[in-house]
Amino acid sequence: KTKEQLGYYWAVVLPRVQHGLKEFGNELSLAETNAFLNDKFFCKTKTVVIKRGLNEYYYSIRTPRSKSGATIDEMSEFIDKVIRWAAEDLGVYIPSPNEIGAV
Repeated sequence: KTKEQLGYYWAVVLPRVQHGLKEFGNELSLAETNAFLNDKFFCKTKTVVIKRGLNEYYYSIRTPRSKSGATIDEMSEFIDKVIRWAAEDLGVYIPSPNEIGAV
């Protein structure tokens, strides 16, 4: 990840998602919004299978990752997922870094 990616995420993406969540009655701090997005989009998922006789039960275990070890591509993919989700589920528009730089 780059300092620019983190700056854009914390200064532009997170506040807009936080505001969008607030519109639906969710009062979250920036840290809580970040934790929510990490859990949703930046985690490792493992599936546990328990077999009982002929039945199989599947459980997903989601473990949020730290962005400290993220690559540039991983961070870019994470931000893109958040932006797409915010637009589709919250109706929130998040400008690209290019749009912000043009202002």
